[in-house]
Amino acid sequence: MKRLRPYKHPTSYNEIVTYANEAHARRLAELKRAEKHIRAIERDLALLAEKGLFVAVGEFSMRLQDCRAPDQYGPYGRAKWALRLDTGIFSETSDRAVRVLLALGWIAERIDPAQRHANLLLRRPKTQSRLLLDCSTELARGLQPQEAA
Repeated sequence: MKRLRPYKHPTSYNEIVTYANEAHARRLAELKRAEKHIRAIERDLALLAEKGLFVAVGEFSMRLQDCRAPDQYGPYGRAKWALRLDTGIFSETSDRAVRVLLALGWIAERIDPAQRHANLLLRRPKTQSRLLLDCSTELARGLQPQEAA
């Protein structure tokens, strides 16, 4: 088991460079884990870009996230991975991205409403490809999760 070392804030130039290199290596490892999922949706990402909707590629987007429902966690539960996408800070942009993805054939698998925004789990039919996006609660109320195909 890896030994945890206490966090020490970088204060010298060498420590700052080491910290940046470690953060870069962690991000590259996250992208490597998500590579299969990203490659599977490349066509959809290109179509979103054609519509003027760009997906963020920073540290809070393009990463795998376990998307099991709260009642599915348990000792024998298997992880269900989804690619987290972030389209920016404006809910209108997120809603437009959700509408475009739904028009491309993605279906709403689960909607988790929250106070300001809802987490929406989209799934491409007959595949294991899943996307997690934020959308407005108004849009989430209008969507109904569809039965698994």
